[in-house]
Amino acid sequence: MVERKPIGIVVGSPSTSEFEFKCIGTVRNNDFVEVYHDDRWHVFFVKSLRREGETLYASCTCLGRPPDTPLKVGLEVYAASEDNIRVTLGLTADYSKSVYLGMLRNYNVKVYIPVDRLNRIFVVGKPGSGKSYTAGVLIEELLKKDIPIVIIDVHGEYSSLKVAAKSGCMEFGVNPVSYVDRIIEFGDKKFNAAANIDISYLGEVSAEDLVLTGKCVIINLRGLDSDDQVSIVASVVNKLLDAAIARRIPPFYLVLDEAHRFVGREKSESQIVLRRFSQEGRKFGANLIVISQRPQLLDTTVRSLSGTWIIHRLSDPNDISIAVESGGLGRGWEDSIVWLGVGECIVTGEAVDRVPYIVRVRCRETIHGGAGFNPLDYISEDSLRNAEVKWRGLMKLGAIPKAVEVVAKPKVSPLINQYHLPVKFDLKFISSNLSSRFPFKFDFNGITLNYYPALDIKAIVNVKRSKPNVEFSDEYRAFIPLSNVSGELDYNSSRAYDIESFDESELSVSPSNFDKINYRNPDIDLSSLNSYEKIVKDFKKFLSLKLSYKLHYSTKFKVYSKCNEDLEEFKGRLREAGKEIFDSKCRKVVEKYEAKISKHNAIIKSLRDDIKIKVQSAKRLISTINDLKSKLRGLDPSSREYISISSKIQSLEDKLSKLNKMVSESNSELEYREKVVEDLKREMNDELRRLKSEFEDLGEFKTVVINLGGKDVDVEYVRLIWVPIFDGTVKISLKDLERNLSLHWNGYNGVGVYGKCDVCGSQITNLDSLEFCNICLSPLCSGHSLKCSACEATMCPEHSFKCDVCGRVFCVNEKSYTCSICGKKLCSDCVKHCVKCVFEVAYCGEHIHVCDDCGKSYCEIHYLEHLSKCGDCGREVCGESIVHCEICGKPLCRDCIHKCSVCGRVVCKDHVWKCSICGAEFCTDEEKHVCSICGRIICDKHVYKCPSCGREVCTNHVKVCPNCGRRVCESCIITVKRLFRYKTGCKLCLKP
Repeated sequence: MVERKPIGIVVGSPSTSEFEFKCIGTVRNNDFVEVYHDDRWHVFFVKSLRREGETLYASCTCLGRPPDTPLKVGLEVYAASEDNIRVTLGLTADYSKSVYLGMLRNYNVKVYIPVDRLNRIFVVGKPGSGKSYTAGVLIEELLKKDIPIVIIDVHGEYSSLKVAAKSGCMEFGVNPVSYVDRIIEFGDKKFNAAANIDISYLGEVSAEDLVLTGKCVIINLRGLDSDDQVSIVASVVNKLLDAAIARRIPPFYLVLDEAHRFVGREKSESQIVLRRFSQEGRKFGANLIVISQRPQLLDTTVRSLSGTWIIHRLSDPNDISIAVESGGLGRGWEDSIVWLGVGECIVTGEAVDRVPYIVRVRCRETIHGGAGFNPLDYISEDSLRNAEVKWRGLMKLGAIPKAVEVVAKPKVSPLINQYHLPVKFDLKFISSNLSSRFPFKFDFNGITLNYYPALDIKAIVNVKRSKPNVEFSDEYRAFIPLSNVSGELDYNSSRAYDIESFDESELSVSPSNFDKINYRNPDIDLSSLNSYEKIVKDFKKFLSLKLSYKLHYSTKFKVYSKCNEDLEEFKGRLREAGKEIFDSKCRKVVEKYEAKISKHNAIIKSLRDDIKIKVQSAKRLISTINDLKSKLRGLDPSSREYISISSKIQSLEDKLSKLNKMVSESNSELEYREKVVEDLKREMNDELRRLKSEFEDLGEFKTVVINLGGKDVDVEYVRLIWVPIFDGTVKISLKDLERNLSLHWNGYNGVGVYGKCDVCGSQITNLDSLEFCNICLSPLCSGHSLKCSACEATMCPEHSFKCDVCGRVFCVNEKSYTCSICGKKLCSDCVKHCVKCVFEVAYCGEHIHVCDDCGKSYCEIHYLEHLSKCGDCGREVCGESIVHCEICGKPLCRDCIHKCSVCGRVVCKDHVWKCSICGAEFCTDEEKHVCSICGRIICDKHVYKCPSCGREVCTNHVKVCPNCGRRVCESCIITVKRLFRYKTGCKLCLKP
């Protein structure tokens, strides 16, 4: 037995699920390690590395069931054995029921993923990372299991499955295999010669013919425009899903390459179908493999429903964030995704038993061209035989061309090449467009495809002159319709049958497939050799007379402009060309002067520093002198000390004088240097201005006109372009209404005549601008089609009305009203009704009154009738708000109502009185009191009967006797003289 060497020692504070170890051997990020603890081996995953000095530490997390107790510090850590890795990661599946994806990175461990875990797969990665290669590996593995596959191939990459690889791969144990006998390919044969069946037959094939046990059907969309691709994908996917739900087809996989084109964030026909496929397909055996380079562009529903994620290298932070979050990866995986190598991927999600892992994808067997059910349970010998029969039938279908009736193609000289423009806007497109926009029935009658001739001529102009010395090339192209030609050809024409330009790669020598094709004869003879020579000769003559080239000549720079170049544009180019020289001269001037200025600035800085030091020294001398002079005061001038101090003062003053002289000289030098710097800056600016003026002055310009000669023109080609034009009629039906419309449109760009507007009579040349009145079926242009604000139906002006209040337009099916006063047209939202008039009588807002009290609407007459007059204030108020006095019956408005505080009755102002103290109101039936002192009217609550005099007074005139404490009126408080003092009290306790 080989002795194993540890690669690390457990350190720190380990737990049951995580620990850190000190590395003593080779350890890499994402490695698998194992530790023997609690009588068994535990496998851990290295999630990060850090270095302290020369020591490397690794942080690990447990895979599978963690130990029952935390690891012990000091335990030895080993590189995990391959057997333990397989068991821990769940890579022990039955190989016969699994797909072989590749090997674990850095390990000789093959990765087999059970088929029953692969339901909805998302393969993602930036271009060149290997995502299409991985998809090819998955397809090869599924074909080995006889599982049906339908591939939506945008770029024609998967045709390579028919071709075996050049050599095998010993490392992965893979041998070359060709699956040509298992693949049937639909494609546009003009672009995909290897396609078995032209894609035009795809609509005739049922879902049962597409999902064949043991076979792979490739729908190659290369060469088709994006709209056609979306339409085909939507149709096929919808057909497959309906068949899967009805259980008419076995479980299969739909491979969707470049998925963001068909199920992106923007709503489209294919997006709706594919979202439904992703949501409902799994339970019916319709599996999905999504391939995309930009997950952030994909529909969130499809993305979130992906069970298994196979992630290749990504660089966009948003894409990485989505992959980490949607794939269920933890923190720390972002760096791993960024640094994945080509052919390396992270597998995560439902296919992973425990934790994500990094896989090196195996080699392809073919060359590389650019929880529901187990599909294996549905593979049987009978299904294989039935699929073989259907497959052979489809192969025969590809060999049978559609019957096309071509009528009278004109004879054309062999020197004139003939090409057909493709039909992009066919009858199917027109029918689909109209049916999707209008709720009518469209019956097309007598639709024919007519090819109209157009002459496409291109000439190259090569001009070479010695005087002036110029040489240049140009080209001229004419595109001339050959129908309704009167006289000579119009070589000025660059537009034929509403076409100005087209893609050269779209030209075809054969016409498009259609039941009946007619060719319109050119109005000039193109059948003879002389006709070709005449066209070339006439075209050269036309160009020599038409074309002349104006050149501008710069006398300063001695160069010519381009052909017919604008003078200002030519000057701009000259300035741009001279700018580098100008900038170089300016830099040299600045460098020269800045060197001088820098030298003087250094001297100026030195002088300023020197002056600063000398000034500070002078200040110290002055301070010292002043101190010494203060000491002289009070000393005898004849004393030795006086004489000594005076001597020092004299010496310091001499030194100060010299120092002041030096400062003065330095200041003079400083002023001189500063002036020199200013002069240098001024000189530099003057020179820069001179250079700028020299640069902006471009000198004189001369104009030269060059006329062409016959030798200057060379006709590159003369070719006949057949433009597809459709003609016919369509019957439009809506209930009992019918309308016939003549159609004439260009099959290449869709421009044509789609009827005339019934309002203005103008031709409708764009299909998208065609509208119909939903009431009378009148065709309308976009300028005269109106949209009902209520039902949103399109209508003509005749079957519409406009509300004179809100300004909105409505169809005549909506209820309209007319104001009985001013005659304004009103809609249902703006009409007003009087509560007294009959409902049919309508009013506008200006002729209706809304009562502020009752809130009801009245016409002017009924509004006045419903008013009543208040008996107190005399105002006219709402009759429903009138209240009558309960004593005299007088009508009262709300502002004139008085309510008794005792009995609660409503009374008028003639039958109410108010307490002067509390302000409460009382009806006249309630007793009122009058204060005998102040005369104010008071209520029961504020009246008091004096026990002394018996009079009624208000509470404001009640006093408390200071002698006996009784409450009496203030008139009964008296003051009486008793013996030698006065005493105050009430009349009850103090007798006068």
